[in-house]
Amino acid sequence: GIAAPLKCAVVLGSTRRVRVGPRVAAFVEARMRARGLEVDRIDPVEAEGGYFMRLMEKPLFHYKEGEEVPGQLSRVAARLAAADAYIVVTPEMNHALPPGLTNLMSHFGSSTYSFKPSGICAYSAGLWGGARAGVALRWFLG
Repeated sequence: GIAAPLKCAVVLGSTRRVRVGPRVAAFVEARMRARGLEVDRIDPVEAEGGYFMRLMEKPLFHYKEGEEVPGQLSRVAARLAAADAYIVVTPEMNHALPPGLTNLMSHFGSSTYSFKPSGICAYSAGLWGGARAGVALRWFLG
């Protein structure tokens, strides 16, 4: 039979009011879809009504068995778990990763991302084009 298409979560890092991230993500997603991948965009500004725009109070992995987990966390966790791979599309902010990206991703334990390939698409208006964010993401995604 025909194998199911690979599922890839595209995680956006930009949370500014005026942002380029959604356009960059759309470019990346179009190329992924053209290659037959299934794409699921996870944008901290839009996901779950902006739930991930608040500073993290309690990550998913701190909830004990039987404790009620907010639906926003469990739904995004399920989306990330369903992904075979993930791509992070992020700007460079102050020579580092944007806080909105690390806040979103840190809600979920490393096992959520373990043993899945990841890709980095970093951008910046500066001369280095997001290179420093890309370098920072190497260890963050590892």
